[in-house]
Amino acid sequence: MSKDTTETNAFTAAALATVVKSGRAPNPDSKAAKCREYFIKNPGLARKDLIKAFVDDYGMTKDGAATYVYNFRKAVKEGKL
Repeated sequence: MSKDTTETNAFTAAALATVVKSGRAPNPDSKAAKCREYFIKNPGLARKDLIKAFVDDYGMTKDGAATYVYNFRKAVKEGKL
């Protein structure tokens, strides 16, 4: 399986989990979706660099970006991302 396919599958799995949990599909243009995609494409990036990218590139607050990084890393550990 190629890296692109793995990334697409990870996003699709996360999207499906959101649909099941909330009853609605996630918006692929949302900050969360864009940050998730960036996180998946840059797995070795340091926490501070991820936070900076989320703030600078996606208009997140520093606290919001830190929460996203924490949640994404937790999802990776749990095998959900």
